[in-house]
Amino acid sequence: DDNTQLKLQDLVNKRIKEDQIKLRRNSNVAIEIVMTINDKKVWENYSFNGFNDNSKKFLEKKFGKDSVIAKYEHLDESNPHAHFVVLPPTRL
Repeated sequence: DDNTQLKLQDLVNKRIKEDQIKLRRNSNVAIEIVMTINDKKVWENYSFNGFNDNSKKFLEKKFGKDSVIAKYEHLDESNPHAHFVVLPPTRL
């Protein structure tokens, strides 16, 4: 949706400005990571909310807490999953 896209673009632009990042024309500015469990039997004993919380914590530990800027959940498909948008860490 256009509103979500605009907000995401604003978050990316804010981070680029804050960190004074100089971008080339072909620079990757964010990555999208899809997290899921493909074994449907696992979902019988595991909550999607718990899975999402653990996934976000894992990504924050790996890339930095302020690098995970968006999460989109998909529960309406055959296998529940979440998309995370992560900016590369620049404050190391």
